Amino acid sequence: MLHPWVQLVQERFSAVDNPRSAAPMSAYMKNLFPFHGITSQHRADLLKDLLSKENLPQPQELREICEQLWQLTQREYVYAALTLMSKMQKHLSPSNFPWIIALITQKSWWDSVDTLAGNVLSTMVTKHPDTLWPTFEPLIASDNFGSIAPPSSCNSNRATKPIPTSLPQPPSPICTTRSFFSEKPLAGRSANTPATTRSGSSILCIDTKQTYRDYPNEKP
Repeated sequence: MLHPWVQLVQERFSAVDNPRSAAPMSAYMKNLFPFHGITSQHRADLLKDLLSKENLPQPQELREICEQLWQLTQREYVYAALTLMSKMQKHLSPSNFPWIIALITQKSWWDSVDTLAGNVLSTMVTKHPDTLWPTFEPLIASDNFGSIAPPSSCNSNRATKPIPTSLPQPPSPICTTRSFFSEKPLAGRSANTPATTRSGSSILCIDTKQTYRDYPNEKP
């Protein structure tokens, strides 16, 4: 049985299903995932009151909700889970680390991997470096971590320069900030295809404002 919060999200997303918009969104993601055809702005509007303080789920319910959203068919439910995790970031503790790591390996693609690794997990490790860094460092240093998802197609036609691949020295919290992840070709991104900020510096596609600007399927 679905959690009530998940049921509300499903009802709202299903009610605005738009096959005409869904087709190009799915095509942009190599037809690996079906979509409802909901733009990022529309999705934010649909979730707005559910993400208000009075309607947020209890921290102990977060895992159940995110895992259920992850299992639903359309990709927008993964985005809803990512949004909820970001909203409840302050409630995440080292005990949440294993199931979030597990989500990275399910329905993996650059959109989910970059956000989970470069935003949710990096923030957790920053807050709990002594506890989580010994587990996280071997993970991000491994070849397997970079190959969880294939290279992103975003920014592939831009002039680029290689991303440094050397690891900083742990366990300083600065090692787990977003600047750290700019040094790793996460989500399988080749060293020749980094995303680029407005100023031209190399980053991963994990910044929310950049994500919606750069990814065609997320534009209103």
